[in-house]
Amino acid sequence: MSERPDWVRDAVFYQIFPDRFCNGDRRNDPPGVVDWHAAPSYDNFFGGDLAGITSKLPHLERLGANALYLTPIFAAGTNHRYDTHDYRQIDHALGDVGALRELVAEAHTRGIRVLLDGVFNHVGDGFWAFRDLVQRGEESPYRDWFYSSALPLEPEPPNYQTCGGTHYLPKLRTTNPDVAAHIYEIAVRWIEEADIDGWRLDVPWKIPLDFWREFRSRVKQARPDAYLLGEAWWSWGQMRDVFDGLMNYRLRARILDFCVFDTQDAEDFAIEVALMLRESDGGEFMLSLLGSHDTPRILTVTGGDEAKARLAYIAMMTLPGTPLVYYGDEVGMLGGEDPDCRRTMNWDESGWNDDLFRFVQLLIALRRDHAALRRGRLELHQSFNRVLVFSRETEADAVVVVLNPGPGRSGYSVELPDHLDGAYADAFSGGRFEARDGRLPIDRLEGRSGLVLVQEKR
Repeated sequence: MSERPDWVRDAVFYQIFPDRFCNGDRRNDPPGVVDWHAAPSYDNFFGGDLAGITSKLPHLERLGANALYLTPIFAAGTNHRYDTHDYRQIDHALGDVGALRELVAEAHTRGIRVLLDGVFNHVGDGFWAFRDLVQRGEESPYRDWFYSSALPLEPEPPNYQTCGGTHYLPKLRTTNPDVAAHIYEIAVRWIEEADIDGWRLDVPWKIPLDFWREFRSRVKQARPDAYLLGEAWWSWGQMRDVFDGLMNYRLRARILDFCVFDTQDAEDFAIEVALMLRESDGGEFMLSLLGSHDTPRILTVTGGDEAKARLAYIAMMTLPGTPLVYYGDEVGMLGGEDPDCRRTMNWDESGWNDDLFRFVQLLIALRRDHAALRRGRLELHQSFNRVLVFSRETEADAVVVVLNPGPGRSGYSVELPDHLDGAYADAFSGGRFEARDGRLPIDRLEGRSGLVLVQEKR
């Protein structure tokens, strides 16, 4: 397999659902746009667009994010746009090719990479080839682009294969050479036309691996450092052989079990993390996340308990993997299951959780300033009931992380190898700790808290 892109190790991603982030050009608003502060539904549109994202790139810089992942932007019929009508066209409600080029160019000027969402397992029922098949039946040249049991096509219930049984999402026959060629052309086209930095691939387990191997070959020829990121929830299997990394929902689940739900102790969490790292070549190119457009927001998951959310952020930002922040989570936005997790971004800073923003900002800055957190080896040192201690180390840098989702402890002592002896400063409190003879004494370890201890230079 070709080399994975080195820049991913140093990245912090920011995910945006374009319709809900910022309306930068009201001239392309779709009909019936609702008020920006209205409740999201499965059907309503708010007018967010590519121009709005471009105008808010300074927010990403301020936070410290240096990579951007956009959910689908191609012509479609829904607000989520996972029902593509034409991969060759930017959805008119988001802008046009020029707006995408401007966004990518401005992002690159600011040192921000851009990833697009590739939905290639299925299309929408407005997709041009599917419409032709509906209208022309047996005479359509696209009869073998889809999986249908009979003609004419019937949507209720569908007599053609769909994604998840949803009638407006017909599944593409990617084993058809013409379908595959069309998708390969699209994958390369947007690298060449807009200079994007890679693809996030939707439901990739539904498509044969041979398709993805050729997809990878074509994309890497066009851009050797492109990042190919597969969506993954529970099983990775051989997907790790065809993508550079996967969305690490498995790690998310374990972080929540340990830091939020209290259903896993430190020993079990350490075992699970070690297993996942072995299965993912050390985990460096996996995408770590606490939330996305498909999950409740982290502060909603914690029931508004900010201490638990902070602990989960520490785990995500310090364990191996490339972190992702879902838009608005950094300022304390709430949201339950889809569509509630897709609320519009709150640009009224008086309504922001400034303390949480500064906390996430600090964690990102720590990753930027310490190679150990981006590229260092992981060493698990102690798992004692609810307390987990690990380090990230390079030859020139060391950071020790202490996670305690349980109750507070007095006079706690951390076991460390002798080579980690020395003075450490806590990134949050500024408190100073001295490790000697393999022991790091902590006078008081607060409950539901974490320490990020940065080794002082000798």
